[in-house]
Amino acid sequence: MKVFTTRFSPFIAVAAIIVLGFSNCNKSEEEIIEDITPVMSAKIGGKSWTTKIAAGVNSTIYVITGTEDKEAIILTIPTKTVGDYTIDGLNNMASYVQNIDSISDAYVAYSGEIKLESLNTIRTQVNGTFNFKAVNANLDTISITGGTFKNIPTK
Repeated sequence: MKVFTTRFSPFIAVAAIIVLGFSNCNKSEEEIIEDITPVMSAKIGGKSWTTKIAAGVNSTIYVITGTEDKEAIILTIPTKTVGDYTIDGLNNMASYVQNIDSISDAYVAYSGEIKLESLNTIRTQVNGTFNFKAVNANLDTISITGGTFKNIPTK
């Protein structure tokens, strides 16, 4: 009796294992995309605010910015380390801009906290939470609460 053999059989076996492994993935394409989409959200003066237009800059500091229409939230911390950072206006800063076309609509944080909860060094993404109280040039104040940022890409 003749046995069929081929010198490529290890490659066929590996390919079959890979195919079987991927066939067990339960996430849809939309769920996978959602898992890596950058998102920033908060309550601004009690109103919900969410954006999927968010990015971070990574030089010697993290600058994390989310924009929606003409509004923007900007967070700055001088480190790339997971931890809690009290907003002090010098090293750890936050601001809310109601209308990016007008500097007079900028609110600068005078108290609050930014928590850098995780860093994904492979995807170069950061995740965390924030909240702060801010004041503008007219001495109007605003509270930003329940803030989160997820999958913010940094370079």
